[in-house]
Amino acid sequence: MTTWEYQVAGANRRWRGQFRCRGSRRESAVAQLSRQQNTFMKTIAIMMMFAFTSHVFAQVNTPPAGPVRPLSPAIINPKNGHTYILLSQGNWTDSEAEAVALGGHLATIRNQAEEDFVSDFFTFYGGQRHGLWIGLREVGSSNRFIWVTRNPVRYTDWFGGGQPPNNTDGSQPYVAIMDLFAFTNPSWVNWSNGTTDYIGDTMNGVVEIDRK
Repeated sequence: MTTWEYQVAGANRRWRGQFRCRGSRRESAVAQLSRQQNTFMKTIAIMMMFAFTSHVFAQVNTPPAGPVRPLSPAIINPKNGHTYILLSQGNWTDSEAEAVALGGHLATIRNQAEEDFVSDFFTFYGGQRHGLWIGLREVGSSNRFIWVTRNPVRYTDWFGGGQPPNNTDGSQPYVAIMDLFAFTNPSWVNWSNGTTDYIGDTMNGVVEIDRK
């Protein structure tokens, strides 16, 4: 397991603490086995989707999730000084609008350490699994992706490695960190502007605020 140090921002003070995660890429063999066992049923569900659908990333139609609001407290990453907040369930556009209202944007992931921090804190926040919207989106249907902050795209972690999936019709222009399979680490997937993932779990935006 990996122990993350963090700060929780309050009105006039900050609390320091440690967070032991099971989702890190540096987890032990015992932790990996436990992770595999705990997510076995999820893997079976995904295999069934392969068998009965022509498109494994079938969308789940759900009613509107309601207004997007902060779900977690503000978490400060000591390594970069940035503040991160998990939002309530929502689509990408509503989540980005709330992020801007809070003084930031959906998170820009610059390196592996930042991705681990975000996914370890928020993928299973509150005991529920979440797909995590980040601030990357496709330009038209070009299969070229940009950050909402206009930062250069120098780091990526697409599912399967390499380039994003070929999305010629532009129907899945938004990017999220998802815990897709039991035997893989969380990785990036391009997705439609929905509020649930491929098995009906919630999609939640991760806000990043840089107050420097």
